[in-house]
Amino acid sequence: IQIASMCMCINISATVVLGCLFTPKVYLVLFQPEKNIRPGHPN
Repeated sequence: IQIASMCMCINISATVVLGCLFTPKVYLVLFQPEKNIRPGHPN
């Protein structure tokens, strides 16, 4: 049961890390498209 709980803990922590990395990008793309421009490219 220790191995199963360790695997669950690692999976949950990896999911949280990926969520923290990609949630701001998805938020910008979906809800603030006017800020979704590359710097140095005026439109």
